[in-house]
Amino acid sequence: MREKWEYFEAARRGFCSCWLIWLKLSCILRHSVSPVLARYISILFPAKKMETLLVLLHHLPETLDDDDYLSDTSSILTEIDPSYPFPVDGREQNRMNEQHDLLKELLGGNYVGPVRDLLARRPLQRQIKVLDLCTGTGKWVVEMAEEFPHVKFNALDIVPISTRSPPRNVDFEVHDVTSIRFPDSSFDFVHARHCSLLPEIEYSTMLTEASRVLRPGGLILLGEWIHLPIDFQTGRSPPGVTAFCQALNSSLLSEYAIPNIPPYLTDYISQLGGFDDIQSRDYRMPIGDWGWSSPRAKALGFKFGRTLKIWAESAAMVIAKAGYGEDVVKGLLDGFKGEIFNIAGLQIAYRVVTARRLA
Repeated sequence: MREKWEYFEAARRGFCSCWLIWLKLSCILRHSVSPVLARYISILFPAKKMETLLVLLHHLPETLDDDDYLSDTSSILTEIDPSYPFPVDGREQNRMNEQHDLLKELLGGNYVGPVRDLLARRPLQRQIKVLDLCTGTGKWVVEMAEEFPHVKFNALDIVPISTRSPPRNVDFEVHDVTSIRFPDSSFDFVHARHCSLLPEIEYSTMLTEASRVLRPGGLILLGEWIHLPIDFQTGRSPPGVTAFCQALNSSLLSEYAIPNIPPYLTDYISQLGGFDDIQSRDYRMPIGDWGWSSPRAKALGFKFGRTLKIWAESAAMVIAKAGYGEDVVKGLLDGFKGEIFNIAGLQIAYRVVTARRLA
């Protein structure tokens, strides 16, 4: 039995090695036995990005069965494509997944607004389609696909950290969200949350593309954190939190041309044109498990405080890249965490904006 297993493993390793060699050659020559793959390669990896793909392929595990594969791959991508400021390693992926669960509890589900009615099954209706932009780990789209098994979901992100075992009605693609490959009026619902780490011109382009592929009467939903925890009773943010967030916003703008987009989501939609029934609502996420009388708020606050700590440590790396000294960055981070974990009653707003595509 052991000899048979070793023979099988050797064959499997050989197959994977041949597959990787074939894919590398396909990328270099820009053709392959698969016209579909060749098209994707030419779209996703033009000449200026070819080196990025080859470095990524060089680091792929030999058998493609390592549980840490996605985390390792995403770290490599971040290092060689510095346009995305935050890490996307295993720790950050775990934070994204926990943040998803907390948002789902805060919002009362995976969506707000008329999504359920829009995606409801109707006799003799054409295929209902949903596009998820900046899908991240893909947890939102997987859960949505399970809730709406009759709906077709496409999910795009530039970093390949989504699940390798999606439901049958989900297609994940490594794809630039500013140049969506689908034809006009392809989707009934476009979902775009946590996309605000795109440079302003790219964020605007993404929304233009989202509008283009949205069918008349279709729905777009945007969701972003307002990155300034405040005491909603006083309307003020503690000084340490304010200093840290100001340094982060300044760093994102100077190093990556990323402005503070979340407070202006409705403005972006309004300026784009072609939408009506624009709705905006803020949901307040508690921070920490003290100062809350509600058991639900205590539980949410405790878990969210843990994810916020990881986010702040990643944000401190962005601030350091902008030229802040090591001692200054440490002081900013310590001030942020000290107030987050010692001042009761802090909350952070999560803004959701929905709009209908004009017929």
